[in-house]
Amino acid sequence: TINLPGLVKYVYFTDALEIEEFDTRSGSSYGHANAASALAVGAAFYADTPGYGVSPPIPEPFTSAGGISILMRPDGSRFFRPQTRTTPDFTAVDGTNTTFFGQDVEGDGFPNFFGTSAAAPHAAAVAALMMEVVGGPGVATPAQIRTSLVQTSINMLAPGFDNDTGWGLIDAQSAVDHIVGVLGLPKDYGDAPNSYGTSLEADGARHEKRKPILGEQRDTEPNAVPSSNAL
Repeated sequence: TINLPGLVKYVYFTDALEIEEFDTRSGSSYGHANAASALAVGAAFYADTPGYGVSPPIPEPFTSAGGISILMRPDGSRFFRPQTRTTPDFTAVDGTNTTFFGQDVEGDGFPNFFGTSAAAPHAAAVAALMMEVVGGPGVATPAQIRTSLVQTSINMLAPGFDNDTGWGLIDAQSAVDHIVGVLGLPKDYGDAPNSYGTSLEADGARHEKRKPILGEQRDTEPNAVPSSNAL
C-alpha cells in the first residue's frame, strides 16, 4: 500500500517554469525565515519608497510571501495542529549600491544588490542603530526592538499585516524614536559638532545620558548650538 502525500511543497528559482494547473499562489517563505524566533524581512526597491516619492511603498515582485504551515517540531514529531507563522515581520529596502556585486541599474557606476539577502542586512542595521541609541546591547530586549520596528512600519498593501510585506516598510527614524520613548530615555537635539552643519534643533543629533551618539564626549552647550566638545 502506498500512502500518497496530502501536501506537496516545491521551491523553484527561475522564471522559466510555468504553472499550468493547481497554481495555489501559496506562501514561498522557507527555512530559517519561518523559525519561531526569527524576524523575517521582505524586500522593496529603495526607489519605490516614500523617500523617492512613491507612497505607499511597493514590494519587490519576487519577495517571498509568508503564511507557511509548520507541520513538524524540531525533533521531527508532528504538531497536533499545524502552526502558521505570521511572516514576514516587515519589509526593508534592497537595490542599493555596492562596490562590486550586482548590476548597475541607475548608471552611477556602482552595481546594485537586490533580494531579501540585501533587505535583511538593512533591517539588521536599523536594529543596531536602535541598540546603540539606547546605550548598547542588552538595554532593549529583542521583543522591544521588534515591537518598535513593527509599530512604526509604513503600511504597504492591505491595512495592518499581510503575508507579502508583513507590517510594512520599516522606518528607521521612527523606530529609533519609538524605542527611545519606550525606554523613557532623555533626548537632546541640535548639539552636533560644527562639522555636521547643524543649526536647528529639529536637525540635530540625538544624545543619551552617557555619551553623544556621534562622539565620545557629552555636549555642554545649549540645544541648537553646535558643540565644540562633542568630537
